[in-house]
Amino acid sequence: MIYRQEKKGYYNAYEYAKSILGEMKKIVAFKAFSYGGHDYYEVIGNHRRYYNLILFDEASNEYWFDAQCGCKGMGSFYSEKILQLVGIREDYNIAFEKEIYRFNLSPNNKLNLLIVEIDLSNSIEKYFIKSLITLDFENAYLRYRALDSLQIFGVVKSIEDAIGGELYIKYFNREGLDERSYEEAGVNNILFLDDYLGKSIKLNISTNIDKLLESKSNIGIKEIKEIEYGIYTILE
Repeated sequence: MIYRQEKKGYYNAYEYAKSILGEMKKIVAFKAFSYGGHDYYEVIGNHRRYYNLILFDEASNEYWFDAQCGCKGMGSFYSEKILQLVGIREDYNIAFEKEIYRFNLSPNNKLNLLIVEIDLSNSIEKYFIKSLITLDFENAYLRYRALDSLQIFGVVKSIEDAIGGELYIKYFNREGLDERSYEEAGVNNILFLDDYLGKSIKLNISTNIDKLLESKSNIGIKEIKEIEYGIYTILE
């Protein structure tokens, strides 16, 4: 079956990808083009509308998107976002290659969450590093739904966008640290706990996350319990 993005535009391509994640099986191949002149188009009136990013899943379904490769603009940017969303995390030099075809792909739907509580009430900023939770989902849809559910505890940010910056890198394994992540689509992220959460929820945040996800993934929990003061670390 072929699924086509209806609304044109690169941003709409990403939104469409999110909307059909639940329909996708494991993505095993993709093609990307910087131009038309290929076989992935539909005829509207007398006009050919080309789709320059095509995903293929293990059930022989195709997903056509109005995104592209071979440019440094938003077309390549959203192509990379869509690929990360479905677990394709290798660097394919999308902004520079004019045509790309990759097959026998193995999506990575892992999610590593460093749980952090920030105290900005005093002149000295405190970052309470509570735990590192590692999750491995069966598919990209379950991963996406889990990220959405986790918003009840706080805000999820990629390392690049997180308050505190490089303070957190040492708490992660090396996997995924070199990838250029887009929002929370990357493997490694920070969950900043909301101030309104009760004390008992914060004290048992790892257990609460485990209960929330209801075994929808393989989960690992590493308790850390450290405090970061700027560039210094003090054990609790």
